[in-house]
Amino acid sequence: YFLRYIDPHNDEALADMDKLNYWMPVDWYNGGMEHVTRHLIYSRFWHKFLYDIGAVPCAEPYAKRTAQGLILGPDGVKMSKSRGNVIYADDLTEIFGVDAVRYYLLSEMPHANDGSITYEAMIDRFNSDLANTLGNLVNRTIAMQNKYFDGVVQAPTCATEFDEDLKAAAQKALAGFDKYLAEYKMSDAVECVMNFARRC
Repeated sequence: YFLRYIDPHNDEALADMDKLNYWMPVDWYNGGMEHVTRHLIYSRFWHKFLYDIGAVPCAEPYAKRTAQGLILGPDGVKMSKSRGNVIYADDLTEIFGVDAVRYYLLSEMPHANDGSITYEAMIDRFNSDLANTLGNLVNRTIAMQNKYFDGVVQAPTCATEFDEDLKAAAQKALAGFDKYLAEYKMSDAVECVMNFARRC
């Protein structure tokens, strides 16, 4: 199917060879473990056959392949309606808000690993990180704004007037965030931000 996406209206060949040369191989193929495994069997097998007969220009269909983990229910088993262990995202967002649910998924479930969702774990993460750490950071920020802008204290005129250690910690957090984001390590990227927030 990915070969036809390259040239979907071609009724004379599988796809134009110039377009195949331009677009193939696929940069990054990602999916669930069961899904990706089947695709490796079928799409890679057929792609290699097509390469052997000269229909495609590259031997491998994907330059990079990764698999994401499974979302497990509170019982530690793959979430499934038939098992009755599903926790619905709509229910979580109604209770905690969509940003808190996103934060939980990113921080608790490294991309390639399986991870479990429970209401208890959501509450614990919400209270410890979002309510306490970020809440305290917001409160301190508001207090600092009031200090600088209530007409009594002059606001800092340049970044050098701020704590040098704090600036270094911010730069380190940003560098780590960028590095982990590029590697698709979302939980590590989020942890960089949270460690900085705790430092503040």
